[in-house]
Amino acid sequence: TSDLGMWLNEGLFSDFGGCGYVLKPECLIKQPYWVPDFSKDSFIYKIRVLSARSLPKKRGVTSTKGEVIDPYVSVIVRSIPTECAEFKTKPVMNNGFRPQWASDNDDKNLETYGADFRFKITYPELSLLSFVVYDWEKIGSHQMIGRYATRLSNVREGYRIIPLFDDQGRRVPLANLFCEIYIR
Repeated sequence: TSDLGMWLNEGLFSDFGGCGYVLKPECLIKQPYWVPDFSKDSFIYKIRVLSARSLPKKRGVTSTKGEVIDPYVSVIVRSIPTECAEFKTKPVMNNGFRPQWASDNDDKNLETYGADFRFKITYPELSLLSFVVYDWEKIGSHQMIGRYATRLSNVREGYRIIPLFDDQGRRVPLANLFCEIYIR
């Protein structure tokens, strides 16, 4: 079955098409026990969730609101305990075909377009970045539409199209997220 552990494992081994092995990071090899060194230079990551495309209604789920979904994105960083973080966009109401997220500023400048999330990471080789798209429900639980996970050390700067997978690990046809990533 596909659960959170399996999903994160898929993200960890996604480097080479899901085959092979992943070497232990250098920081874990040097000493018999490991203590994080926070004097080490850290990286500032900024992720801007801009839009999504072709987000389907989850099959077999009854809803009181009809056929259109209200998507929102959860961006989760799993790392050493002091650097874990979770961020969520606001839901875009009645738009699963091409939702676009606006920044918290209501200014219409292009620079403020998208939902921005910032976090600081000291050890990207020990961190996983995951995106989960949910259908917001006013009453009841939010339904997961798609998900994606990867090692943070694999993330590159620039505009990125992120594929989405369902809860069984199958690619959701045509569904993806469009994000902008900065690393400093």
